[in-house]
Amino acid sequence: MDNQPQSNGIVTWHLPDAPYPNVKVEPNRIGILNRNQDYHVALLGSLGFHYSVIGKHTSLSKGQVGARLKKAHVKTKDYRNGVGPIAQLVIERAALHAGRMLTKSLIERGTR
Repeated sequence: MDNQPQSNGIVTWHLPDAPYPNVKVEPNRIGILNRNQDYHVALLGSLGFHYSVIGKHTSLSKGQVGARLKKAHVKTKDYRNGVGPIAQLVIERAALHAGRMLTKSLIERGTR
């Protein structure tokens, strides 16, 4: 106990010096086509999912998700507004199947 500093009941922690103080760490670059996680963010964003949902699936913060979507030029609102390419595909495919289901339902009810 003689080696412990006295601090009036306040515990203080001293972090050790960095093992390699002169080594600089490269920042994590965003590469939409090169990194699977970044591509997944762009895909979920193009499907209109909210940043928080994308973050839960990719373990990224909302800010990190936003940065990746911005880099990929993806706007989540485009899907909801029916503007994006995936939204157009869904509209075309869904309209075909929904039309068949509606026609079948109307015939079964006897509606003309």
